[in-house]
Formats: sequence, structure tokens, C-alpha cells
Amino acid sequence: MMRKKCIQFVFLFFITGICYGQSFQGNWSGLLAVPSAEIPLVLEFQYNGQWEGTLQSPKQSSQKFPLSNIKSSGDSLFFTLPKLGIRFAGQLMENRSIIHGEFQQGNFKTILILNRIAGNAEGSSISYQRSQRISPPYSYDTIDVQFTNKLDDVTLAGTLSKPREPGKFPAVILISGSGPQDRNELIMGHEPFKVIADYFTKNGIIVLRYDDRGVGKSTGSFSEGTTADFGKDALAALNFLKGEAQVDPAKIGVLGHSEGGLIGYILAGQKVPSVNFLLSLAGPSIKMDSLIVLQNAAVMKSMGK
Repeated sequence: MMRKKCIQFVFLFFITGICYGQSFQGNWSGLLAVPSAEIPLVLEFQYNGQWEGTLQSPKQSSQKFPLSNIKSSGDSLFFTLPKLGIRFAGQLMENRSIIHGEFQQGNFKTILILNRIAGNAEGSSISYQRSQRISPPYSYDTIDVQFTNKLDDVTLAGTLSKPREPGKFPAVILISGSGPQDRNELIMGHEPFKVIADYFTKNGIIVLRYDDRGVGKSTGSFSEGTTADFGKDALAALNFLKGEAQVDPAKIGVLGHSEGGLIGYILAGQKVPSVNFLLSLAGPSIKMDSLIVLQNAAVMKSMGK
């Protein structure tokens, strides 16, 4: 009799453990507090003999990252996402509707509270509507173009947007920031250069934006390029604009973002005749050696160092 009771107890304990573990199954959401911002996260857990799960940051991307090392024991949950250096350890609380845990990415640590998403079907996707989404039909013309940096034998591919009305118009080239960028400067679902081009063109300004060398439909190697090389690409873009029939040659300028702002400064400093105006979008305003030190310190501080 005693042995039978022990077997029953072990069986009940085992069943209870499974029930607790499987209560993590489903979709969960929480706000990750990072310096100066809150990032919504969505997690999905499924148990099919073993745990599977994903993590999504829907305001940044529609991509779901697969989780690793998912372990549950009683009311405790642990998982990692090695690709992003993420670890999480949490505990199920308040009628199994909340997971209270610690989120760690690198040296950055913070409390993350996840709430169960009621009524979500398994495998559902959660997304946020971008407030600045530019889609056709447009009220202006867009043309795919190519031009050549003859100094480096690189062909740049881009988009020219211009008003449909006849006449001469001011024109601007958009120069991207550091890192390989396409003509729209696509990052995490955002297309800032497409948004800027849309606004300018609707206000009577011709816009040329192009894929960096080695990106999209442009030739060449981005990794082997320097700021000076990218400056020659921008110079080729200016020369291309000068040849467009609707462009007013006395009103051609540059909008540079980040490193693109620096390239704009270089072109203006060299007194390139085509540069009649310059817009710097978050371009450097102090010496580069000092800027890199301050930038690296800010990044390390945000990671808890």
C-alpha cells in the first residue's frame, strides 16, 4: 500500500510539472526598457515533445528569431538567443498570466515582464503599421537610372523622382550614412530616403537616390571602399543630375545622412561647382577622432559598461 501511494505521488508530481511547463505555451508580450526608449517584444512558445519558440521585435522588424536552450521546470522558464547574445530567466506568476524575469543582452541587464496575449492563434504574427509608408501610385514620376563613376569604373543604380509638370526644377542627391545601404536607406522596415524623396518631389524638387557601390543593382565592392571613394560616387551623381533636362543647374545640392553629411562637407570644401546647397542630416560636427571616441563610449554605456 505504501509503495502504491509513493507511485501515485510521483505520478501526480510528474503530471503537475508537465502542466506547469505547458502553461508557458502561447504568445506573450512585454516592453523592454532600454536607455531612452521602450521596445515592444513578442514571444511565442510551443511544446511538441520539446520546446520551440521565437522572439520578435515588431516595431523594428517582422522577422521572428528562433530561441535556443528553452527549458521549463515547474513555474520557471529559461531560454537563450545566441545570435543576438540574449539570455532570459523568468518565473510564472499571477494565475499563469505573467512571466516575471531578467533579460540580458551582453552586459546589459533589466527586468522584463511578459503578459500572456489572450485569444492569439498559434503561429500568428504581430506587426506594427509603419506611420511613414510610401507606396504607389505616386503623384510624380519615378525612373530607374544608372550612372558611372568613371574614376573607379563603378556603375551606380538608383531612382530619379521628378514633378510631372514641365519646367526647370531644383535638384538634390541623397547620400547615405555608414554601412552598406540601398537607395531607400532601408533599416528595420523603415525607408527614410524614400520618405524624404517623396516629400521633396511633391514640393517641386527633383531627387536622385542610389544604391551604394556593391549594394542592390550597383557594381563595385562596398567593403573595399573608403569615404573618399563614396565621395567620388556622389560626384558622379551630381554630374548625372547636371545632364537632366528638367534640372536647374544653378540649384543642385546635396543631402547627406551621417557619413553622407561628411561627404557633403568634403564636396563643399573642395568647392565642387555643382554643389549650390548642402543639408546635413546628423552629419559630424566635431573632429572625427574625437567623435569616434565619444560614439564608442556612448554605445558601451548603453550596454551597461
